[in-house]
Amino acid sequence: MPAVHPFRAIQYNQGTGDVSDLIAPPYDVLDLSHKDAMLAKNPDNIVAVDLPHVPAKELGPAEAYEASAKKLRDMIDAGTMKQSDTPAMFAYRQTFEFHGETYQRCGMVATLDTVPFGNREGGGILAHEQTFGGPKEDRMALMKATQCQTSPIFGLHPDEGGDAVKILHSVMDARDADMIADMGDDIKQEIWTISDESTIAAYQKALAGEDIFVADGHHRYNTALN
Repeated sequence: MPAVHPFRAIQYNQGTGDVSDLIAPPYDVLDLSHKDAMLAKNPDNIVAVDLPHVPAKELGPAEAYEASAKKLRDMIDAGTMKQSDTPAMFAYRQTFEFHGETYQRCGMVATLDTVPFGNREGGGILAHEQTFGGPKEDRMALMKATQCQTSPIFGLHPDEGGDAVKILHSVMDARDADMIADMGDDIKQEIWTISDESTIAAYQKALAGEDIFVADGHHRYNTALN
């Protein structure tokens, strides 16, 4: 696997508390009515930055991306968002019910060395979708304007020995989550900040040599690569 790294995230509320009115689903499943509804609840919702133009499947006007960048700068200047001083990874858990059973999906938020799609020695980034020019132009304009990756890329990786999962659970079982959210979709969202070097190193070791399969975010990854 290409190496994963901690990073200095830009976060709401200095990375603590309930952020239900500040987060949003992936930008490419939203339309203008969704955006307006979220901004009506809280004008600082991340959708104000992450969805500058509708539809997101094509390049929008330059002023739309400039407005997103200005909104991000304004929130940082006001203290609504702040970049953390210490690089960290973030354990992430979603809890939900399906057909009367409770399920949990766990993962880690980190940065990743960007390498071209395909098999490679030491692990590669594997795709299952074709990408198109319009969505990549949209994301490129936003990344250039904000100098940020504003939406996570969702990847899956093998963990046959269970080492990565054990690390996640050791963090989650030890203390309450640092950030929580519920967007009204019956999914409980929880985030734990991990800044200690030993836990980060253990997670990096657990993933060494594995492939990452991109589940969602092919256009975002391709844009970052370009």
